[in-house]
Amino acid sequence: MTGHPPFSQAVPQDRFYKFLSGNRADVFWRSHSRNRSGGFTKEFTDLLTCMFQLIPSQRLSMADVVGHPWMKGTMATPEQVQEEFRSRHEKILQVKMEEEQRR
Repeated sequence: MTGHPPFSQAVPQDRFYKFLSGNRADVFWRSHSRNRSGGFTKEFTDLLTCMFQLIPSQRLSMADVVGHPWMKGTMATPEQVQEEFRSRHEKILQVKMEEEQRR
């Protein structure tokens, strides 16, 4: 959804993971929403917050994930998925080319 992982490592010292492990999902999502116009839907943040629970027994099971309201939303078509991956690939190539030109 953002083009990057939600945190680097699942350790309390990670600048983003510490919010989740400290039961501050609100701060986690606020900080991730800064670079995303419109933020995230309530269903999306609920799903991931439940999946990221610190205590494994409190995380959602696969059945819960599949049955979650966010998973019942609209799905991208195969063409839309291909276009998204093509676009991401082009951005990666552009960044690499810019880095090479700077060197």
